[in-house]
Amino acid sequence: MADLLPRLRIVYFSSGGIFSALPLKHLLSSGEQVCAIVTAEALPIQQSRKAFPLLGEAVRHSVFGLAETHHIPVCFAPVMTDDLLSRLTDYQPDIIFVSCFPWRLPHEILSLPTLGCFNLHPSLLPQYRGPMPLFWQFHQGERQSGVSLHQMDSGWDTGALFAQQTVILPEGVTAREMSVKLATIGGRLMCRCLRHLRHKQMTLTKQPLRVRYWSHPEQEVFQLSLRQPARTLYHFLCGTRRFGRLYRLSIEGQEFDVQSAIACYDNLFLEKDFEWRNSHLWLKCVPGILQVRARPV
Repeated sequence: MADLLPRLRIVYFSSGGIFSALPLKHLLSSGEQVCAIVTAEALPIQQSRKAFPLLGEAVRHSVFGLAETHHIPVCFAPVMTDDLLSRLTDYQPDIIFVSCFPWRLPHEILSLPTLGCFNLHPSLLPQYRGPMPLFWQFHQGERQSGVSLHQMDSGWDTGALFAQQTVILPEGVTAREMSVKLATIGGRLMCRCLRHLRHKQMTLTKQPLRVRYWSHPEQEVFQLSLRQPARTLYHFLCGTRRFGRLYRLSIEGQEFDVQSAIACYDNLFLEKDFEWRNSHLWLKCVPGILQVRARPV
């Protein structure tokens, strides 16, 4: 056991969201040391609590609240700078973990930790590389998702895979619900990675390189088409509601902004292509009927 490392020093790159907070909780219970957190989002904890008392509990379980509770320094990095590299060098990290950090890490940071950098990604890589993998999985009608932990290289989500786990995308599930599930699994994968690193048992699998990169969705992606099954549209609308965009629908010369999905039906009969009453819209799809909350444009 003499050749094993002492307590591993971890630098954690994150956002302020749930897909960063839950894996961090797992790392904090791993027995290793999270010596610094880097985030592109700023949140002054005490000021937010005074101004918004109801947010106190939510803040406490966020990345920022966990950092405060565990006395971990937070580096605010809206852009990559030489100053950040200098600060991180002082922490002498053994490993860097990344979850939802929006910027590409330069070579100088990737080469800083002695045991490498690993990124948590909410898809089964190499599928759905890019910044919004859950959105695109809902858009494509996937009924299976997963989470991947991979070593980082100079590309976007292209490094060798350490581990993956598959989960079902149930009909009607929201992106937040899936984020919680995938983040919890991802935290366990990070802890497994730490154990493998400590015992020098790492096995990595290379990814194929020539795979589509899914960028941020353009506006036309939010234009709904009824030439799809009602269940596919229902799945997409439920899953992507939190992204804060309205969905536009043009039908028989009328336009509607669709706000949310209510239900889908396999056996409901509709004489016309749509029926509108009391802010609800029933839509004839191919096949099935979709019921949504909408408003005329």
